[in-house]
Amino acid sequence: MQRGVEYEGEDPPEQSSDERMAIKAWNYLADGNDSIDWAGLPVVCEHLGIDDPGALLDRLYVIKTHKPPTKD
Repeated sequence: MQRGVEYEGEDPPEQSSDERMAIKAWNYLADGNDSIDWAGLPVVCEHLGIDDPGALLDRLYVIKTHKPPTKD
């Protein structure tokens, strides 16, 4: 493994439609302090047509805890 290589190949991995929807939901719910406003979750789920809020919560957790690589 080489330093600075984030994925194999030249193109980043494709996002699934569920992942794109989770990013959109995060953007709607973001409060500007690296957190989200949970009170808006039912409204966003309805607006985006999300049928499985549990799966969305899992994806939002991944977005919240993602730490980009640091430059050493």
